Amino acid sequence: MKFQKGLLDEVVKPANAQPSTTTTAQASVRADRGPIVVEKDRLFQTVEETRKSSGSYLKTLIVVCVLIAIGGAGLWYLNRPKAGDQVRVSAAMELTVRDHFLLAEKRTSTDITFYQCDGFHWARVGVETRNDIPNPLLRVPTFAAKIVPAGDTWTVTAVPITSPELDIPCK
Repeated sequence: MKFQKGLLDEVVKPANAQPSTTTTAQASVRADRGPIVVEKDRLFQTVEETRKSSGSYLKTLIVVCVLIAIGGAGLWYLNRPKAGDQVRVSAAMELTVRDHFLLAEKRTSTDITFYQCDGFHWARVGVETRNDIPNPLLRVPTFAAKIVPAGDTWTVTAVPITSPELDIPCK
């Protein structure tokens, strides 16, 4: 390992001290000079910088969290279902529609697609057809159902879809 030239030669000896090779003599010479005066007192400088930087990081983190929360709220608001959008409803509502078709319409429902409307839900309900009975109403494969909330339950009204005008959601 090499030292740069002059690194060991820069030791300053006091003018009134006698040259000595013992370490106790050097300690006494330093004690005679008094305390070592440092140009700047930098003992607590890193602690102050850490507090300042921690505060700025915390402020930045809070601002970023607020911006993310605002962005998330905006995305949630923009992605809410609007009138005419297909939605997924609760199992209780779907069971109410299936029960209505089984008990009132005397038809077994197969697949149901729900749509969000203003104040109610609209559903396109596929039902099993009955070709063995000559009634033309039993050969209709789809129904339109309007589901209106009535307190804790729902009121279901169903109409067979016999023309394309009846197959438009929220009408």
